[in-house]
Amino acid sequence: MADQTTVRRFGGIIVFMLFVLPVQFAAAAELSVPGSFATIQAAIDAAVDGDTVVVAPGAYIENLTLKTGVDVRGEEAARTFIEPATSTAPAVLASSIDNVLFANLTIINAQTGFDVITSTNLRIANTVLDSTGQIALRIDIDSQVDVLNTVFWNNEVAIQRATVDAQITNSEIGRAHV
Repeated sequence: MADQTTVRRFGGIIVFMLFVLPVQFAAAAELSVPGSFATIQAAIDAAVDGDTVVVAPGAYIENLTLKTGVDVRGEEAARTFIEPATSTAPAVLASSIDNVLFANLTIINAQTGFDVITSTNLRIANTVLDSTGQIALRIDIDSQVDVLNTVFWNNEVAIQRATVDAQITNSEIGRAHV
């Protein structure tokens, strides 16, 4: 028969497994727009590290500020559009963020489509940047960005990068003015 110390130790392990482990290994959530949130930015603001904001096809008039560890993914790039509400600000701002995937979205009619400042492990994939008046994608010297399968179409300047740590892979630039 087990002595009282062994029973207490075993009971402590059970309590730990029931109450502590589920908190540490909670599954990442998918936050849907417009299902659970009216705007993409509201979903980003509510998300925590490890969550994914999933955007249904449609037109979204808003400027986005990305958040560390929160992925933003459209269901279909060809039918999911972001147009900035404020033309003087970038359509998408990635400032001091880390470990983010931005994918399957189309950014249209912005002065600056995507502005990356002091950010690392940012992945932009399967995205279209169309008809920006100034710069489609601006990357500062202190950022690390991977751009994959992205189309830059009809932009004044497709990519302005001040760093060598920006990898552009399998992407296309068409009708850029510069």
